[in-house]
Amino acid sequence: MVVSFREDAYPQMTQMNADGGFARLSICVYLRHLRIRIPFQEEELFMQTNSRILTIAGVSCALALLVFAVFSTRAHGATPAASDDATQVRIARMWHGRVPDSKAAEYLEYLNREGVDKIEKIPHNLGADVMTSTHDGITEFLVISYWHSLDDIKAYAGADIEKVHNLPRDAEFLIEPESKVRHFVVRRRDRRAGVGP
Repeated sequence: MVVSFREDAYPQMTQMNADGGFARLSICVYLRHLRIRIPFQEEELFMQTNSRILTIAGVSCALALLVFAVFSTRAHGATPAASDDATQVRIARMWHGRVPDSKAAEYLEYLNREGVDKIEKIPHNLGADVMTSTHDGITEFLVISYWHSLDDIKAYAGADIEKVHNLPRDAEFLIEPESKVRHFVVRRRDRRAGVGP
């Protein structure tokens, strides 16, 4: 098998001595700029028209399966074993709360210590993000925790996974505490190393 690079990207199949009983068959597969050439040894083959067509059709099918397998692997960006990784994020659990701006710094410290740090120690939790937005004297908090499945959330939150689990001192900080959390299926997750705080 000879592998070389080439700019065009079209499959080719050539057969020399196509008029007679001797044939040398070489097959070239082009996968984006990657050229794979599979030469067949020259043999004395007496091929009748029907059998020659069946042979070419069989080789074409084999090449089509090879191309499909390569592009399928590239499209998923990983092997099947990696795509089934138990750490793959699938569910985002979102909690929202509002705090007077004068208490925001204290609440952030309390929320991280008593809430987020403990959430991240729960089995099957895959991490969390804390976001804030300040306007008109109010700081909004958004906590998103990540999970592999809803069953993982039920294991710690109980059957009613939408019910908020308030922290003991939330009443001291929160303005009109919300009673529900929301869950989203993660459809795409891109994180670049070295970007962000």
